[in-house]
Amino acid sequence: MKHIITTIILILLVCVIGLNGQGTGKKFTMSIKPGMYLNAAHFGFTTNRLFYGFGLECLSVSAKSAYSYNSQTSTSTTGATVFLPQLASKLFLKRTMPEVTNIKPYLWLNLFYSIAMANAGDDEETEAAIEDLLGGNFGGSLAFGSEYYFSPNFSIGGEYGMRFLFGGTKDTYGSYSYKENLGLGITYTALGLNFYF
Repeated sequence: MKHIITTIILILLVCVIGLNGQGTGKKFTMSIKPGMYLNAAHFGFTTNRLFYGFGLECLSVSAKSAYSYNSQTSTSTTGATVFLPQLASKLFLKRTMPEVTNIKPYLWLNLFYSIAMANAGDDEETEAAIEDLLGGNFGGSLAFGSEYYFSPNFSIGGEYGMRFLFGGTKDTYGSYSYKENLGLGITYTALGLNFYF
């Protein structure tokens, strides 16, 4: 709960800083990145060269198992949903062809915290283990992309990047203790819709 409150405070701080800059060439920006397993939305402010704001990514996965014994079949489904509230920024690069004004390349960076919810039927121990492993971790993404502007208020972007997630669990039972570390690096591609107001 402490981490959720900290994330909310950081988001509000970014909003206040951004609102104080209105009228100085900043535009309110909303970006949506739909996907099969990972969906994202970002809100913030864009200047001539920089976007900064906050966002939320949501990752949902599930696995189904089937067991057969003496003509009896049993199935079980285990799933997890991971929410990644984040602070995000995009640095627009100088164009190598200045005459092409409707394409802007950029570098993308975000930092996030993971909140996990698991569903394993009646197996509460498995749910707790999945939530401990995937939730409460920090990570980030680094990507290169480009936006194509159909108008000053709308663009379609594409990016290729790497997403990192670091964390794990640590527990002690009497004289027995264990520690599990999680280090995950995943490449990704994404298409997005960007709206500038």
